[in-house]
Amino acid sequence: MKKFYAIGEVSKIMGVSVQALRYYAKINLLEPEYISPRTGYRYYTYEQFHFIDRIKYLQKFGFSLDEIRTILLRNDIDKLVTMLDQKKEDFQKQIEQLHDTIDMITWYHDYFIRSQKENKSHISHLPKRYLVVAKIKEGETKESYHIRLHKIKNSNELKNEVYKRQFSLILSYSDFLEGKNNPTHIGMFLNNKPETASKHVIEIPEGDYFCMTSHILCEQCNPYEAKVYFRHLHCKPKLVLANEYENSLCEYTRCPYEIQILIPPGIEHPLTI
Repeated sequence: MKKFYAIGEVSKIMGVSVQALRYYAKINLLEPEYISPRTGYRYYTYEQFHFIDRIKYLQKFGFSLDEIRTILLRNDIDKLVTMLDQKKEDFQKQIEQLHDTIDMITWYHDYFIRSQKENKSHISHLPKRYLVVAKIKEGETKESYHIRLHKIKNSNELKNEVYKRQFSLILSYSDFLEGKNNPTHIGMFLNNKPETASKHVIEIPEGDYFCMTSHILCEQCNPYEAKVYFRHLHCKPKLVLANEYENSLCEYTRCPYEIQILIPPGIEHPLTI
C-alpha cells in the first residue's frame, strides 16, 4: 500500500477538486499529512480519504464547511445527531414552502389560461375564501381606493400573508341589476386563512355561485342572464363578487371579470341556464 498520495491523485480518487482540497487546508478543515519542504507538493494518506468522504456527505446534508470543521473537531456524535435533526426539520420546512410555491404557480397558470376564455354562465360550488378589503368611500377615485388597499396589504399586520394576484370587487346586487359598477369594497384574495384575525379580512362563504363574465371596466355590465336565473327568487342574493382575470400584462381596463353571485341556501337551481 502506498504511504502517500499526491493531491492530484486524491482529487481523481475522491471526486473532489484540487482547489477544494487546498481550501480545506486553508481553513484548517483537512490539512495534508505531508508537504514537501523542497517542492511544496501536498500529500495525503489513505486514512484521510475517510475524512474527505465525510466532508462530502455532510455538505450534501446542507452543512457549511465551518459547521463540518466544528463537528469533526468536537467528535461529539450526540451533537451531530442534534444537528442532523435540525437540518431535517429545515429541509421539511423548505419542502412545505416548495409545495406552496408549486400550488401558487398552478393557480396562476389556471388564472391566466382562464383569462383567455369567454366562459358561459354556469353554477360553481366554491370553497370558503378570505378577502383582504378596503371599503370604498362615496365619491372616492379608483386611484385612491387602490392605494388604500395596497397600504393595507403591506401593513405590518398583513404584509407576510400570501396573496393571489386578482383584484376583486364587492358589488351591490341592486346596482348590479341596473348595470351599475359601483363597488362597495375592493379586495385581494389570500391563499390561506390568516393566522390572526383582522378587521380588514372578510370571509367569503362556501356555497353555490351563479357565475357569468363581463368586462365591467370598459362597458356597462349586462345583468340579463342573472335576472333570468334569479327571476323566481323571493329574497335577493346577499353577495356579488366581480373577480378580475388579466388577459393582458400591459393593459388592464379591458380585462374580463367573472361575476359570482352567491345563491341563497335551500334554493333549487339547474346546472345550466
